[in-house]
Amino acid sequence: TQYSAKNGGMPGGLKNPLGARALYLFQGNQDTLYRLHGSPEWWSIGKSVSSGCVRLINQDIIDLYDRVPTKTPVVVTANIGAPEEDMPDRQAIPIDNGVPTGSILLGPVKRLTNEIL
Repeated sequence: TQYSAKNGGMPGGLKNPLGARALYLFQGNQDTLYRLHGSPEWWSIGKSVSSGCVRLINQDIIDLYDRVPTKTPVVVTANIGAPEEDMPDRQAIPIDNGVPTGSILLGPVKRLTNEIL
């Protein structure tokens, strides 16, 4: 992608704001500018401090990056894993065709090939 290290972007690593790895989310062959990525600021995980990316601690994004193949569909949902006080009063999340109702399907995942730790 245009932000890859080979195109003049910053390589993955502890000083990169995207952390050790980043999975780029595409929809219809267009970069959504959303990412699943690590963060050097582990204390900020779970707080609303980004532009909509899904941030993970570096060890988790490294593990996910190694296990998820390119073009894996990604489902983004609201409130799953949110603190209990932020959850609406419900016992379950409705599922339609294997995807929680109201979710947005983003994908496929594309990855940069020259990340370093």
